[in-house]
Amino acid sequence: MNLYYKNRLIIVSARVDENTRDWVPATDITWEAHESPGSHTIVGPLHSFGSWREAEQNMSELARIWIDEVSDAAYTNRIRSETRRN
Repeated sequence: MNLYYKNRLIIVSARVDENTRDWVPATDITWEAHESPGSHTIVGPLHSFGSWREAEQNMSELARIWIDEVSDAAYTNRIRSETRRN
């Protein structure tokens, strides 16, 4: 599953754990910010998932939450930095 969210590419995949037979999700989040690209990886298992769709859906939601938190923190830091200069 590939999707874009807030100018970031989220690539989600899932594989079967051979020992537990549960689906293990993983996601790679990439972006281009100014001159420096970035990426972040999140790997499960966070829960036991009975299907690859459930695993991927959960991981795509976690990726969006991570992006929101990073975006909010970056915005707050930028405002603080601008306030200190004034």
